Amino acid sequence: MPTPFAGNDIYTQQMVRLFTQSGGAGAGNALKFAGIDQTWVYVGEATIPDNGGIEAINVFDPTRAKAFQSVGFMESAPGYPTFGLTLMDKRKAVAKLLQASRCPYNFYMVLGYCKDLSDAHNGWDRIRIYANNRRTQRTLPGGAWTDDNGMEHAQEWTSIGGIYDYLPVSVGSIGATAIALEVIDTTYNTNFDCGDCGPATSGTDQIYAVVKSTAVSPAASPKVAYTLDGGATVTSLAITGIGATEDPYAIRVIGQYLVVFTDTAGGATTGGYYYSLMSANGTPSSTWTKVTTGFVATFTPNDVFVLSARDVFIVADNGYIYYTDDITSGVEVRDAANATGDSLTRVRGRGTTLVAFGATGTVLKSVNRGDTWASVITEPTTDNLTAGEVIDEFRYWAGDDTGKTWYTVDGGEVWTQLAFTSAANIRDILFVTPEVGYVAYSTATPAGRLMTTFDGGQTWSNAVTANSRILNLPVHNRINRLAAPRTGMNDIDANTFAAAGLSAGATDGIWYVGSPSTIG
Repeated sequence: MPTPFAGNDIYTQQMVRLFTQSGGAGAGNALKFAGIDQTWVYVGEATIPDNGGIEAINVFDPTRAKAFQSVGFMESAPGYPTFGLTLMDKRKAVAKLLQASRCPYNFYMVLGYCKDLSDAHNGWDRIRIYANNRRTQRTLPGGAWTDDNGMEHAQEWTSIGGIYDYLPVSVGSIGATAIALEVIDTTYNTNFDCGDCGPATSGTDQIYAVVKSTAVSPAASPKVAYTLDGGATVTSLAITGIGATEDPYAIRVIGQYLVVFTDTAGGATTGGYYYSLMSANGTPSSTWTKVTTGFVATFTPNDVFVLSARDVFIVADNGYIYYTDDITSGVEVRDAANATGDSLTRVRGRGTTLVAFGATGTVLKSVNRGDTWASVITEPTTDNLTAGEVIDEFRYWAGDDTGKTWYTVDGGEVWTQLAFTSAANIRDILFVTPEVGYVAYSTATPAGRLMTTFDGGQTWSNAVTANSRILNLPVHNRINRLAAPRTGMNDIDANTFAAAGLSAGATDGIWYVGSPSTIG
């Protein structure tokens, strides 16, 4: 006979606490714990429109009088989530949440059992993020003749950034038998589809990586490794026409093509790339086409950012920036070192804002989708920038080869330094949402480290120490690149990632996938 369950397998409202963040997600915006450094607050039920309205598209039935036949349906855009807050009126101090405000707030509902719920790093089983919220209405309490209840304020809020969960993530190694050398980069094919347009995909199943070349006997050309089932099976694929001494620096899915970028496809100092047509289920063709058109010798490419299949930007040595709107036809020079002569190492963007990071602290930005580029008002450092990220037109992150991390909230006028313990080289920075981000760095040993945040960079957890987010990161030398799916569903994107890098023994490659535990 089964032993009766003695614990509590269901969350109750007694297992819930709340953090607030005035100004929304972001470094510099402090978390306030409700009931301690904030008034008593609890969140009511939320209404989340997953889809918009659905209406039938009807035509006259061709065979029946006064009858209609459904030939399809149309969906309207969903609205924003809405929810209510209830606040107590604390004596001796007025809570900011009770005052008039048009500025955003973020709320973080912490859920945990047998946890210290005041600990934002270790005290939770999950965090429900209410992102970029604006208050629409508030109700003030009145008095009473006989009752002596607490003064409760009711407020109505709308979530512009959505409501989603931040979950514990288990990390596993994939493709060990298919990967013998360092993994340089990884990417997702995030074409989420329920099966209406071909094989169904979750947006997290199809992951691709590019493996480094070696000229040491036995020589090996760069290869692609890919999985179509989230890592359960991994296939190694040769890149036809690529040389054993070519060094890949990026792999991307661009439209219907898988593209591997190298720094010497066109010669000793001339870049290029190889593309392969993917099938409907994400399988790349074994036939690759090399493209070197438009690349200029000595202006060797280093990084690529894909805004869309028609807007691809590549940054290079000595300040060159390349662009293509057709990956099959080659590139053009968009900026011939007009903005800087320093080498550019990373490029990222969001919307119409693009930012390039480079040597001696160089930061260039474009606010017109890459048409023109200019230096930001202030550079964060004189050291070489090796990582960067763009959250919006004003908020950027940068990391350098001495282990320092910087952020700006005003488009590069002022930078603030953030120090991570023992950081010697910042390898990559990735923000999946304005709240959820990662920083990969290596120590002087060297040893790889991975930092995570759920509040836009105000607080960080180290994955190699006890924390509630990353449960089992393997020991490694370094993570070169991070990737996350971009399905548009934050519950998925914020809790899934892939990492490419070098093993602890500094010989084999590593390819990690992190994902939450799910049921059903």
